[in-house]
Amino acid sequence: MQTAAILLLLICYGAAGYLTWQQRNPIFLLVILAGHVGALLLPLWHLLYAGEARLSLATLWATLSQPPTFTSILIAGWPHALPAIFVLLLYLTRWWFPGSLTGAMTYVAFLLYHLLVELIGLQPGLWPLRYSPLPFGVPVPLFSAIMAALVSYALLYVLLSIYRYAW
Repeated sequence: MQTAAILLLLICYGAAGYLTWQQRNPIFLLVILAGHVGALLLPLWHLLYAGEARLSLATLWATLSQPPTFTSILIAGWPHALPAIFVLLLYLTRWWFPGSLTGAMTYVAFLLYHLLVELIGLQPGLWPLRYSPLPFGVPVPLFSAIMAALVSYALLYVLLSIYRYAW
């Protein structure tokens, strides 16, 4: 499973390199690199999903002292960036237009995409399963997919906002 995720990352890098060359804009490569930098915050996400009511400084320090693995940093390059780059490509080819209805439909598509990624990652045990129940009985994979869809949607907003600026 990790080999397939790294292979997908290489395909995404190839596509981002091609789009960077074609559009003469390095934003596509920077988005994937931002996913790798965002992987450094994985211990904080695990602390959030643990659902501990009492957060102490010792718990926070112990969480931050466990760095993410090299494989998880490599894998983290594509999940958030891929849907945003795809929608930006649709925007550039005029198959997608920004608006309130298309924005809501885009968020739902991002949510379904991240739910699919969560379910695929849960099957072989790629994601750690040391989660406690969240308030109101919300399943952790659903909460994780909602948060990931928000990150992808914010990334799309940033991409659309800065796309037209000169480099």
